[in-house]
Amino acid sequence: ITPKNGLPEFLFVGTHLCHQSEATRREQTKELRRLFSTGSAGPVILAGDLNARPKSPPMRELLDNEWLNTVGPMSRIDYILLRNQDAWKVVETVIVDEPIVSDHNPVLTVLEWVGEG
Repeated sequence: ITPKNGLPEFLFVGTHLCHQSEATRREQTKELRRLFSTGSAGPVILAGDLNARPKSPPMRELLDNEWLNTVGPMSRIDYILLRNQDAWKVVETVIVDEPIVSDHNPVLTVLEWVGEG
């Protein structure tokens, strides 16, 4: 995404990890770490249905290695993650109670860029 308001260009990554196999989810999170590691250019926001509880091995793969969960402690299996190195400030996080549209409640995190553009 290339904002026109002075913010730096950043990556927004949407994903939906395997719901059937924790081993597959762990491999998928390892690949996400590889693709969007600390060395990759520009800030990264990673969001989606990761089909993993916050303390599960797939989530530990991310949260113990460079990523911040903006939704915690409200997280169940849907997340918005930021890399620790990126200069985002979490202003607000809301999980909207919407039981009709989906079996997932929408997750909203308001971010403020506090780094240089």
